[in-house]
Amino acid sequence: ISKLFAVLIAVLASLILSPVHNIDPAWYFAMAMFVSALMFDHHHFNKYLSFVEWDTLLFFAFLFIFVECLSDLGTIRLLGKTIMQVIEACPEDGRMAFAVVVILWVSAIGSAFLESLPYTTTVVYILLDLKQTGIAGVEPELLVWPLSMGACIGGIGSIMGSSANLVCMAVSARCTDDEEDRVTGSDFLRYGFPALLVLIPMAMLWQLLTICVLGWE
Repeated sequence: ISKLFAVLIAVLASLILSPVHNIDPAWYFAMAMFVSALMFDHHHFNKYLSFVEWDTLLFFAFLFIFVECLSDLGTIRLLGKTIMQVIEACPEDGRMAFAVVVILWVSAIGSAFLESLPYTTTVVYILLDLKQTGIAGVEPELLVWPLSMGACIGGIGSIMGSSANLVCMAVSARCTDDEEDRVTGSDFLRYGFPALLVLIPMAMLWQLLTICVLGWE
């Protein structure tokens, strides 16, 4: 346990010092995995590799490639321009409230079916473009709150909404013998998406109250 604790401390130190050495975190996490495996059972290293969710990792790799392809093709930028045009069409007096509602709902539905991390990354670039161009009556800095809340809630909408959902399904398939006890993608649509539809209106009222009525920043 002490050896494993030392490896954990080394990883945390590497994370803290990342602005100094500028090494991608994936490298020292991979090195920590190899060092831990060699310390405990270096003659049977392959059994540790069997615990890695390779299908989940490949899914995320291809998902990020897919999102990057959409970005290079201009599809995401077109979506962002469409959202901004819809917001701009609203009267200036209620434009900020309308922007909060649109960003919240689009973020929730979008992150539910496109994984919240790549979706949020792309929408942040859209908000940065909005900050440079500017729309009267809209404060782009405050739209990060409905974006964040929508992406968080959207993670429960489908199996693709969050990495935790995919890992949960993979672990469930590996550790359960009865198919009725396994977590499937349809379970998230059956229970998660209705919960999303209940939580988003509540979040919308809270965001409108804090941003548009109380003026919190």
